[in-house]
Amino acid sequence: MLLHHNHRARAADVFGRIINKAPMRCAVSGAKLKSNAAYYWILRFIEARCRSCSGAVDRALMDGRMRLPRQITVEADAQVYRLNWLSRLDRRNVELSTYCTVDAESRFVLGMHANFDSNVDPFETNASAARKNELEIPEAFREHAHYWLAGDELKAGRAMERDGDIVGFCVTMGPLVDLLMVAPAHQRRGIGRVLLADAEARLFVEHAAIR
Repeated sequence: MLLHHNHRARAADVFGRIINKAPMRCAVSGAKLKSNAAYYWILRFIEARCRSCSGAVDRALMDGRMRLPRQITVEADAQVYRLNWLSRLDRRNVELSTYCTVDAESRFVLGMHANFDSNVDPFETNASAARKNELEIPEAFREHAHYWLAGDELKAGRAMERDGDIVGFCVTMGPLVDLLMVAPAHQRRGIGRVLLADAEARLFVEHAAIR
């Protein structure tokens, strides 16, 4: 991704604000960006440059062009990142835990690991867990024990099957609908509407105040 040299200073400004954990709105206004789209465009540029830099250092260490000093002081740091809810149906404030090791002298980050795997399909994971009835099994003995499953808080939900496959499910927490998901291949077919109506009917029976 190419960025005009006149805008690189602005990208550095945005990067500094991100490091200092500035909210998006403050970063956009402080860096005098014209729109949120410009912020995300610069964010993708920063990501590409960071990956390029990290990859170059890793390759140099692997092929011997760069060597670590004989004595190195390694420090560990733990950070927690809180993500806002993604939609009105999924209002969980997810916290990601990260742990990194840093060279104390150069402050170079040797590695960072987070409890997040972008390669995992959340729908397939929850569907597989539902088929195996894992919500009724203690977490330590589940096949998907290392993943958060829909309904872990209350273990209450309904799933819809078609031809033996789970195509959608709805999870309730107390008197509220906590999560509703429909498989991408089966969306826009009314499945979500049916699951939501069923959940609302169950919640009315269980939590409505009858006078």
